[in-house]
Amino acid sequence: MARRDSHIYICLFISLFLLAACRTAKTEKSNLEISNMVMEVSNFQATAPVCDNLSAKLKIKAEIGEKSLSSSGTFGVEKEQGIQICINALGLFEVARLEVTPKDALVMNRVGKEYVQLDYTSASVLEQAGLNYNILQSVFLNEPFSPDGKDFIDALPNMSFTREGDDILVKTPEEGLMQYTFRFNAHTGELLATNGVYDKKVRVSCNYSDFEKLEGRSFPRNIILSIDGVGTPLALTLKLSNLKVGRYVFKNSNVASYKKMELSNIIRSLAE
Repeated sequence: MARRDSHIYICLFISLFLLAACRTAKTEKSNLEISNMVMEVSNFQATAPVCDNLSAKLKIKAEIGEKSLSSSGTFGVEKEQGIQICINALGLFEVARLEVTPKDALVMNRVGKEYVQLDYTSASVLEQAGLNYNILQSVFLNEPFSPDGKDFIDALPNMSFTREGDDILVKTPEEGLMQYTFRFNAHTGELLATNGVYDKKVRVSCNYSDFEKLEGRSFPRNIILSIDGVGTPLALTLKLSNLKVGRYVFKNSNVASYKKMELSNIIRSLAE
């Protein structure tokens, strides 16, 4: 039962995360100060892309309300191909798997042979929010982005800036239901957080810490995703170790022998 619960909690969190976006408050600044901050952010190391593929061992903790479950697994991403998170039980066998591809997001219950699939274009909420693979890939890879698909550096002049202590906050223009804010450390150039609101109701934060050098670019070994405003607070902590570059190859999972489930069924199971 514990293994199945772990899968349900992690599936629910990630599914809800796909329905959310980010936003912060507005602050007026002089044109000169904004121009200086645009140049400053343009030189930050976090604006440089991470390597084309990355893999790591994973410690994962899912929290929903007062419930908390932990497990281990693996994390892998091949740019423009897909992201995969595998969850193991007792470090011995795989019980759940998450795949995010340019086409859709797939969550598999390996023990019960069930899966949930979310298509960016057919799921109305995802379509309205403008969420797609490129945005989700950037979140997992600690990269800032422009929601309209433009290069982040090229889109910077149309964004707003706030200096807050040692950090610079960069906010994208508000379009539809989504808006993003990125928090950079002005001294290290690292992206520390992506925060905000989806549809002015669901508050999401993604915080990064414990950076290590990866091919000359700092990359976080701790990624904490949290959601509030969905009835019960959710949090997902990913602790990465044994980071490797240039070795991972993404392969789509075969779900032909699995039973398809609806997201509403997972939510209902969790509530019971």
